[in-house]
Amino acid sequence: MAISSFREAVGKAIAQQRRYRGMTQAQVGEKLGLERESISNMETGATPLTLERLEELAELFRCPVRWFLWCDEGNVREQAETIANMIQSVQPKQRSAILRAVAEFVRALEQD
Repeated sequence: MAISSFREAVGKAIAQQRRYRGMTQAQVGEKLGLERESISNMETGATPLTLERLEELAELFRCPVRWFLWCDEGNVREQAETIANMIQSVQPKQRSAILRAVAEFVRALEQD
């Protein structure tokens, strides 16, 4: 994978986490002491990211740094861990509802 493609993949992961957390680029920038444009440049891959910046983003989004670095969409174990991280703060009853919904979704995909 070329460096620019890797930066773009990391940027997409950052944007996905930001949207998942319901934050705007301006809000992320404010939390990190950066301009909105800087966040936009990170998300498009135009700005190279340091490990320190990725750690700040991981702390802000409450996810592991490695989440931003996954470029292999086929790794089921890592995908499951990502989902687990996303739902860890949800009440147990709600987590069960999420699991049922995922199971129904998978069944529907398998029928296609």
